[in-house]
Amino acid sequence: MFKYNIPLPLILFAFLTIKQLIFNNTVEWADNVGISVATFLFYNLWEWTSKSSKKNKDD
Repeated sequence: MFKYNIPLPLILFAFLTIKQLIFNNTVEWADNVGISVATFLFYNLWEWTSKSSKKNKDD
């Protein structure tokens, strides 16, 4: 389950890092990692709850 959800936070991390390099000339690594980890956790929670609700509808 987790390996399918990893590309979204990685793409977000790369996007934020490249955007900061181009426009700010500095990269805020802690913020980028924090946002990426929060995205990963939220997306996993979203998938988990949607699968749980589908199981309940099938019963």
